[in-house]
Amino acid sequence: MSSRVVVLVEGKTELNFVRQVLAPVIGLSGVYLHPQPGGKPGARVAGAHYSRIHREILAILKQNTTQYCTTMYDYYALPDDWPGRVEASHASTTEKPAIIEKAVHRDICDRMGNDFNLRRFVPYIQMHEFEALLFSDVSILAREAEIEESRLLNIVDSFSTPEEIDDSPKTAPSKRLLALNGHYGKTLTGIAVAKRVGLDRIRKKCPHFNKWVGKLEQLGKT
Repeated sequence: MSSRVVVLVEGKTELNFVRQVLAPVIGLSGVYLHPQPGGKPGARVAGAHYSRIHREILAILKQNTTQYCTTMYDYYALPDDWPGRVEASHASTTEKPAIIEKAVHRDICDRMGNDFNLRRFVPYIQMHEFEALLFSDVSILAREAEIEESRLLNIVDSFSTPEEIDDSPKTAPSKRLLALNGHYGKTLTGIAVAKRVGLDRIRKKCPHFNKWVGKLEQLGKT
């Protein structure tokens, strides 16, 4: 049995990641991912307001009652109008994404009505942003991003998992990479690193991401 899943993503980098890295592997499970950008085109943060995104999620779920919908949005700079966002800001790193995901899932399911199949919506919030996944293999990241490996090791050794690398304007994963190499390119270099690191290693190093991928794989078994 095959399942079609629309992946509402934050931007071009996430779209390319889903299309080039995630979809080919997940497709082996009979789950076919179709990424599309959400929100206002060209407005990364402003376009991510839930007041707009939730309407797009509802439209996806309503236009085809057999397809699924998931999201890939960064926790970093996520607007406060997302359900659970304010509450999550006071929680631990491991609790933050689950709080938002559960709140968003509850909100969308309530809006869809009593007859809605709850499994058709699988919200995912990336901790803290896409670049965290790249720290799953610092050797590859150092080589592709032209950064001294020891400097990347100093970063990852300070956290239990790459997903815990924090989200301040100066120390978010992407900000750290830019500080070490001002020419770091989020879309080109980031996707190149992700391809080289591979989905298996990312899943091993990033437990919340791994849980999401596992949920997607399960959609092919129903």
